[in-house]
Parts: sequence; C-alpha cells; structure tokens
Amino acid sequence: MPADLGDGIPGTALWTLWHRALEARRPGGVLDDPRAIELVEAIDYPFAERFGEVGAFGQWQALRVLRFDEEVRRFAAARPGGTVVALGEGLETSFWRVDDGTLRWVGVDVEEMVAARAALLPDEGGVAVGAGAGGVGDARRRRSVAASAFDVDAWAPSVDPSRGVLVTAQGLLMYFSRSEAHGLLGALAARFPGAALVFDVMPAAAVARSGRPSGTGWQPPPWRWGWDAGEERALRALPGIAGLDHLPLRPGRGFFGGLALPLATRVPGLWRGLPAVLRARFV
Repeated sequence: MPADLGDGIPGTALWTLWHRALEARRPGGVLDDPRAIELVEAIDYPFAERFGEVGAFGQWQALRVLRFDEEVRRFAAARPGGTVVALGEGLETSFWRVDDGTLRWVGVDVEEMVAARAALLPDEGGVAVGAGAGGVGDARRRRSVAASAFDVDAWAPSVDPSRGVLVTAQGLLMYFSRSEAHGLLGALAARFPGAALVFDVMPAAAVARSGRPSGTGWQPPPWRWGWDAGEERALRALPGIAGLDHLPLRPGRGFFGGLALPLATRVPGLWRGLPAVLRARFV
C-alpha cells in the first residue's frame, strides 16, 4: 500500500472495497464491479483475516452502492456532461460502473487516499490538487482533489457547474459530528444552487453501539452522527434545502436481500431504524 490506510476512517475504504469485491465475485452476485476485484487482488493486505467474509453484509453494501449508482445514472441522463463530486471517495470504483462517456467526475479525499488512488488506479485520469498533492494524470473528464470534503472552498473551484452538479457522500457523514454534517449541507446548498447531495445515514441506535471490535479483531472507527425522525425534521429545516427524499434499495438476493430489506426500506415506520440513502435537493 502507498500509505497505511488500515486504521481509522481511511481504513473503512479497504473494508467497503473488500465487501464489494466479495459480492462482485460471488456467482449470482448483485453487483458487477470487476475493478473492485482487481483492486483487492492488487493490494497486499490481509482482507479476509482483517474483515472476515460475511456474505449478507457484502450484499447490503452492494445494494447501497447500486442505489448511489442509480442516482448518478439518473443525473447523467438528465444532465449530459454534468459533474459528479464524490466526497470521501476512498477506493470506490463508481466511475467505471456508471460512466456514459460524457460524465465529468471530481473525487475529493484526504491526501493519503488520493496518493493511494494514484498508485492503484493510474489509468483513471484526472489531476490531484491541494496541499502537497501531485498530478495523477491528464485533466480530461476525471480528477482527484486532495482536500477535506468539508472544506468546500478548497475543492469547489475544480467543479464546473455549468451542466449541472450532483454531489455524493457514500459512507462518510456518519463518521463526523452533527454540526459538521449540517454545515456541509449548508455550504453545498450555498455553493451549488439547484444541485443535490446523495448520502447515506445510520440510525441513532446503531451509532450508540458503533466502534466495537469486530469478530476478527478489527476496530472500526465509531459513528458520530445518527439519524431519526427528529434529525429528518432538522435537515428539512436547514437553509437552502428544497427537499429531502428517501431512496429505497432495489431487491437483491435471497429472503433478506430480495424481500425483507427492500420491503423494510419502503415502510416509513421501519426505514428510519435502518441504514438509509437520502437525497437532499438544494434551492
């Protein structure tokens, strides 16, 4: 690895990559992600020993990913040549799953993660900017920016808003405080009027139990921001928020992924107690 990404929040990029690859290489898996498989095979890291091989969790990760992909494809169809900003991109391979040949893409992450992507995905194109960051290719349709996702003024100049903007934050905001999450939504609404943010949230009850060592001994970082009905009302009341949409998961495989989970994400009394994907639309 170009940097030690195994601990703290950067380590979650390896964790989610592993579970995407598990689902993608499973016969009959719900996710087609050959890049994730290639990355796992290329990285010298004890994935199975560190994270385990729990199939159900891998399918949930994949269904979450597919919900984000669906929103990106919907945006790309409505706004050809528009720009997707992937905050906290980690080792995601979304661009290769959804690219339509015109989509513009800006990945934003901390400097060590941008360096890791430059080493592991050298053909992705783009240019890294920010303190201490070097170039990682040519500036065509994709670029990586070394900056905090929450420092909108640092990365926003890399975004061309003329053809529309969709911002994504996958597996990110729950690791930060309520004030940081609210502040980011406010800053995005002010900087990109008419755009939207697609993000995922964890229920407050799960946040209270987070950060415990896994069965394999891995210590995940604790979640800090939880989701409930009161938090939904608070987000809807933020300045610049035109609407907040819940995005149900598509059906997957088996009883859990194919019936129970998709059904639960469509029932108002149940989905607020589950991990959820939301879309905040800006005025």
